[in-house]
Amino acid sequence: MVVVPPGKFLMGLSDEEADRDRKQQSLLFRILLGRKSEVQPQHSVDISYTFAISKFLTTRADFEIFVNETGFVSKDPCVIRVGSRYIASDTADWRQPGFDQSSRDPVICVSWSDANAYIAWLNKKSQSAGKEGQTALYRLPTEAEWEYAARAGTTTTRYWGNAIGKDLAVCAHCGSPWDNQQPAPVGLYGHNQFGLYDMLGNVWEWTEDCWNSNYAGAPTDGSAWLEGNCSQRVMRGGSWLSDPEASSSTNRSKDNAEQGSTSTGFRVARTLIYTKRE
Repeated sequence: MVVVPPGKFLMGLSDEEADRDRKQQSLLFRILLGRKSEVQPQHSVDISYTFAISKFLTTRADFEIFVNETGFVSKDPCVIRVGSRYIASDTADWRQPGFDQSSRDPVICVSWSDANAYIAWLNKKSQSAGKEGQTALYRLPTEAEWEYAARAGTTTTRYWGNAIGKDLAVCAHCGSPWDNQQPAPVGLYGHNQFGLYDMLGNVWEWTEDCWNSNYAGAPTDGSAWLEGNCSQRVMRGGSWLSDPEASSSTNRSKDNAEQGSTSTGFRVARTLIYTKRE
């Protein structure tokens, strides 16, 4: 876990950023910017508390310990790619997603509900081990926390700059050997200024928030937005199957909370202490 300090930031995409990206990026991105209302209005978020977030995505090895100890079996389907189509499979799962993975690879084919089952187990183990706190030690990050952590103080499209570059992340056309093939093992690519790996690309990451089609009325204190369409949850970061434009600090997507995919994983967060900011 990496400790993230309190702070303020502007969440979402400004009109100026949208105009800049429209001029600099591909035709596809200009089309995606037609949906810019999903990441607007840009608004100030004040995270007045210290929290921690996983340095790496949750791995297959992490998830396997949970499954072995609890006998957990997911009831949710996994969306896989078959040629140019995406279908919900009842046979693909985190153990057999359709390609070989190492224990260091991010766990995939996990739904939002599966991720929370893992977190409930993690909290039970922490409490029985006598660690501080009684409830909600670990949880999914909120969408605001995720963007704050991904940006790590930057205001560019990505924490390494505006351009996607080459071999700086894993996506469909990011110049890595993993592109459009499968996720890469965690930690292969450089960390951001907070020391967090794979915040952009590799796999989409579940957040706690319900889906809303824009930020009108969104919380401004870093908390999860638990109103809206809660059968769908927000995902952030892009994936090995996404076009480069999806791997940005502002881009967001959604999926059914009771459905996993070969391009979706998660990392955990934890509230530490509340501090009053002047």
